[in-house]
Amino acid sequence: MIRMIGASTAEIDDPRAALSDILGQLNLDDALLCNSVGIVSCHSDFLETGVLEELCGNLPFDVVGTTTLGSSSHGKCGVELLSLSIITADDVSFSTAYSEPITEDFMREPVEEAYERALAGLRDEPRFALVFSPCLKTVSGESIMDVLDERSGGLPLFGAVACDHTLCYDEIKTFAGGESRSDSLGLVLIGGNIKPRFFYSSVSESRTRKQNAIITESHGRILRRVNNIPLMKYLTAQGLTSGCVIRAFGSIPFLVDFNDGTKPAARAISGITEEGYAACDGLMPVGAVLTIGSIDGGDILKTAESTVREAALGDSINGMLVFSCFVRCLMLGPNPSAEMRSALGVIGDKAPCHISYAGGEICPACGSDGRTFNRFHNFSCTVCVF
Repeated sequence: MIRMIGASTAEIDDPRAALSDILGQLNLDDALLCNSVGIVSCHSDFLETGVLEELCGNLPFDVVGTTTLGSSSHGKCGVELLSLSIITADDVSFSTAYSEPITEDFMREPVEEAYERALAGLRDEPRFALVFSPCLKTVSGESIMDVLDERSGGLPLFGAVACDHTLCYDEIKTFAGGESRSDSLGLVLIGGNIKPRFFYSSVSESRTRKQNAIITESHGRILRRVNNIPLMKYLTAQGLTSGCVIRAFGSIPFLVDFNDGTKPAARAISGITEEGYAACDGLMPVGAVLTIGSIDGGDILKTAESTVREAALGDSINGMLVFSCFVRCLMLGPNPSAEMRSALGVIGDKAPCHISYAGGEICPACGSDGRTFNRFHNFSCTVCVF
């Protein structure tokens, strides 16, 4: 048996009052089963005022999570909110780990060591992992995902890159086991009687250009040429001037079809090099099909609703985790909680749900042959159902 319960608080300033608010909603004496883990998404102020520390120190299970731009648990949603969801079970086991600081020169070792510690503490064979990745300038979330994918032998990974409400992302944190840092990975390995399902979407087909292209030159995440044409020249031919691309690269989705039967994954452009190449937030492999998309508020709500509706089909849904790209929240302008409210409206009382915004989403993709591939996403609404 597995269940998910949740609570939230807007009490930022008083740690004791926030703890009382959370515990009053949970009734832990009757709700917890044999094994439990807590997932927290919160505004960074909850760390500064000591609320998160107070909460973690008074819960009888490990808590893992990230700062975020907005979150939801137990039906409530908002920007200045702390959202806690507890996954608790008799026949499912959990093991958490928090990595040593990750740097460009010291990346693989901390990630692998965290996985080893989590694995050593897990009672059962791992079924999947929840990944809470730092947002680093020199190490991409996909690179961290790749190390975990390799070390685990392709274990399904679902998770989020931390984000926050600041323009410079200078208050971003991950946390686990009562610790919080800007450069460490939080990890939860989950084993036992659990069969997660994964869903994602980014841009509706109606919001993509009809002209597809083939990536003909790239280096990892650096996109150089498509259709054997320099990238900027190709984009100009598509009606996107170099000035437009440079000013708005963070809001132009590149959809990448890996030709393996999976749905395309959305990529953000994180910068333009002096040579006119695009530095993307995910792998841009030669031979993949590239499509340019666009997003607006209406399509954000549409794709969130359709993804959650698909995930909610079927019986015996015990819980739902939703990680959505923070750019989607920003695009909603004066209504930053609109996507969360739309998703909650679709879910209704079908299942408990935890929603959080992310600086990059990790969600497996299923190929036409049934194989699962761990994928990094941008601009996307991703869902894990168990």
